[in-house]
Amino acid sequence: MVGDEQRWIAVGSTRAGRILMIVFAVRNEAMRPITGWAADKEATALYFREWGPV
Repeated sequence: MVGDEQRWIAVGSTRAGRILMIVFAVRNEAMRPITGWAADKEATALYFREWGPV
């Protein structure tokens, strides 16, 4: 947690099929992206186990 702001990490895919990890914060009713990067092999494997192929 940074200050009083909780930050979360999500793993998801783009329309082009890239698997990304995104850090975001929730403020009031809005989600605010902080940063993102290409998912590593472990996170990519977890994504495919849970959601299947893109």
